[in-house]
Amino acid sequence: MDTPTTRSLVLGLALGVIPIASNLYLGLKTGWGFGSEFFAILLGFPLLRFVDRTLNGTDNASTVTLQEHGLLVTVSVAVSNLTMSGYVNGIPALYKLGLLDPAAYPVDMARLVVWGTTVALVACFVALVMAPWFLKRRDLPFPSSVGAAHLLRQLHANAAVSAAEGAAVVEGKVIPPLDDEKVARKRRESEVQQRTMVQCIVGSFLFLMVAFAIPAIKEYHLFWWLAGAPPRTGPHPTAGLAAIFYNMDRFHLFFSVSFAFFGAGMMMGVRTTTSFFFGSFLAWYGIGHWLVEKSGWVPNPYDPRTRRYSSPTSMDPSFPGAAYWLLWPGITILVTHAATDLVLNAAAYLINRVRGTASASRASSTAAMPDPNDPTAPLPATHGSHDVSGFAGRQVRVLKYVAAPMAVALCAIMTQATFRLSLGVAGLAIGLGVVLTYIATLASAVTDMNPSGTLAKVAKGVLAMVPATSLAQRQVTTVAGAMVAAGLSSQTVDLVSSFKLGQLCQMNVLAQVRTQLLGATLAAPLTALVFSLYVHAYPCILAERDDDCATQHGFSLTAANTWKVFAIAMADGPAAIAARVPPSALAACGVAAAAVVVTGIIRRVLLQPRGYAWIVPQWNAIGVAMLNPRTDYAFAAWLGALVSVVWQRQAPHAHDKLLFTVASGFIAGEGLWGLVAAVMNIVGLSNGWLTRAGLP
Repeated sequence: MDTPTTRSLVLGLALGVIPIASNLYLGLKTGWGFGSEFFAILLGFPLLRFVDRTLNGTDNASTVTLQEHGLLVTVSVAVSNLTMSGYVNGIPALYKLGLLDPAAYPVDMARLVVWGTTVALVACFVALVMAPWFLKRRDLPFPSSVGAAHLLRQLHANAAVSAAEGAAVVEGKVIPPLDDEKVARKRRESEVQQRTMVQCIVGSFLFLMVAFAIPAIKEYHLFWWLAGAPPRTGPHPTAGLAAIFYNMDRFHLFFSVSFAFFGAGMMMGVRTTTSFFFGSFLAWYGIGHWLVEKSGWVPNPYDPRTRRYSSPTSMDPSFPGAAYWLLWPGITILVTHAATDLVLNAAAYLINRVRGTASASRASSTAAMPDPNDPTAPLPATHGSHDVSGFAGRQVRVLKYVAAPMAVALCAIMTQATFRLSLGVAGLAIGLGVVLTYIATLASAVTDMNPSGTLAKVAKGVLAMVPATSLAQRQVTTVAGAMVAAGLSSQTVDLVSSFKLGQLCQMNVLAQVRTQLLGATLAAPLTALVFSLYVHAYPCILAERDDDCATQHGFSLTAANTWKVFAIAMADGPAAIAARVPPSALAACGVAAAAVVVTGIIRRVLLQPRGYAWIVPQWNAIGVAMLNPRTDYAFAAWLGALVSVVWQRQAPHAHDKLLFTVASGFIAGEGLWGLVAAVMNIVGLSNGWLTRAGLP
């Protein structure tokens, strides 16, 4: 399919509005959001079939193709992924700092809509340029994208098998009927996969629905119980085994049922998930508690007056927790690994070009392509096709080399006009966004977690060093510039993942780009409209003092207040910024960077040719683990990988047929529940609404 259909565009835009509303609400409350990919896949399919039957006046749904459904998902993702790009963090922070006036909100929002549109368009072009580099690599699993592709193909499988009983017309081509034996085999396989998929989605969804009312069945705080179940409000144990157990729970060493990370772990592999889990355990409990807290590298976390421990996740430079210390080596690992990876892969590419082997590698990358007209064809065990030839078309090249620079220039001009920054600073922010995009995409493709929000702190630190004539100008430069960089990075990561979905379903690249550009054009006005509804209902979102927001309305505004605190802390210039980084953390950054570079070279030069590359840990996973305090998520991913290994050894045939089905079903079930949970929060039902018994 070379062009998106009207019905896929309209339905995709409509389905994109729901995640906008839910993610804005959750983002303002917690700083978190959910992807919309699985939501669009699951709800888009029956809607497409309904529209098809209504317009054609027949029960035959054969005109709904896999590629059309995929383009619906593409536009839905493009229109809904702007929520975390300023609206839940930077924009409220600008109002709380007094840099924007609530009285001028309509005018400010009109400017922000135009600015946000230019950022979204640049994200589309950056994704178009970067996608081939990531999609042709076999060491990047893209767990959610692979799961989404498998779910997409599975939803269309039964219709394809039914059509196979007689001649069918797909994409204008006549597909001859299959013989009875092949039809029966495909039908049996399709029915088993479909039944397994439904069981995984429904089972995980129902479990999480019950756990939303009774969260103790989802989280098991063994160490908290062993510590004597002390209340969170204090007093907390300070000596003996009780103190050890309590601190283990305080650093999230508990088990929680996370179907999404379990399913992602099944596709991530043992090396990545082992690095993720043990990296998380050693970083947070080993280093964070026993070195950072016990050695006094951060202020004493225990307050003898209140007899309580402070949160280890505090990012306030004035009262930092272990998270603030781990932030610096964690970011160093991600940045160093990305740079090392880029250099080593570029060197390998040049060597292959000199030896004349590049064409051979390109040929091998297209050898295992699933048939786009046969949704029942399984995805290969290597996570699918790695063909990127669709990015070499003439029209795509025109977009890359003509439209992309124009979009960048327009974004820089609009950033200058909206926030009164110089063109140089606007260009610096866009450049930082491109760099952060590469780092975040590499990390997200491996761990299924987008670290763009955390990497935004790098952008803030760099932009805070830009000379400024006043305190207000420095704060605007820090916050607005970071909004550009983080917004560009966050959106591009999602769009590259969307390209991976398109690659696995063999969607036309140009059609995907067109749908992404349409979604990006409409994303800012739709997001601003929903955001304005929340601001009208809860004016405290923009207030400098927002105590009532948390106590009366439940809006903690975590992300917005974090950005505000960082802008204040970094407003004193480069010397003050350097002074706020713990010296021990700087030393750890040096050690971490050296370890990443040395092991990366050893792995590529010595171990990989001999088949021992698995010995070296996956540094991206370790870096993400240091930035994310949820050790329980890493443990769930590790368990998923172990279950996959045992399953493969005990039943290899079933494993090959059902691995992606089970994994994508679990991911889809939790992803769909995340949106429903957001709606329940909106109507006033919070997590643990029935009882929180058994939880700290």
